Amino acid sequence: MNYIRILKNKVFRQLFTSIILTNLANSISSISLIWIAYNKFNSPVVIAIVLGALQLPNIILGPFLGGLLDKFNKIKLMTFANIVNASVFLFLIFNPLASRIDISVFILLLVLSGSMKPLLVGGDSMVIQDIFESNGERMIANALVIMSFDTTYIFGSLLSGLILALGYGVKVYALVAILYIFIAVIFFRINIIFTPKHISYDKNKDVSYVNNTKSAFKTIFKNK
Repeated sequence: MNYIRILKNKVFRQLFTSIILTNLANSISSISLIWIAYNKFNSPVVIAIVLGALQLPNIILGPFLGGLLDKFNKIKLMTFANIVNASVFLFLIFNPLASRIDISVFILLLVLSGSMKPLLVGGDSMVIQDIFESNGERMIANALVIMSFDTTYIFGSLLSGLILALGYGVKVYALVAILYIFIAVIFFRINIIFTPKHISYDKNKDVSYVNNTKSAFKTIFKNK
């Protein structure tokens, strides 16, 4: 089967594992962050702030941060993004959010974590492009990634709901932090063994980051 052939690729297996674990960690983290906002502060406003801190940076900064994937080592950027995600939950493990300063630091970490999403989502697709030469192989690899998304999110929701219902909030934070750190280790290993087969840009052509971003927006708004 074509799926089995794709999974025989060592680099893709590691990337696919990291994607599954990332989806799982994201699912658990989303629920646990809402849980702490509700139980700690019992305020819809705080819940809105937490969700906004996670989503707005992704929406606002996504077009700009995503462009970094073209300029720098994608795997290293994705490793860094997972370390940032882990820092949110490492902070929660050791901090009870008892003061305004603590809460401010927590929100700042959430904003940083939210801004990492374009690097992870865009990076996954770009690495798949680098791993496989043919469009057919890329389509199968992306299909596996898409299928894993819903499965892991459902499982993550069930798992986090069960744990939080038992009142083990800190253990959930530790679990998510460990997952993100483990994912960062996987990316670190990929960076050591993987040399991209494809170069999607001309090294001899100096295209500035600003012009590249303008070109992307022009394509988005003018290309039907």
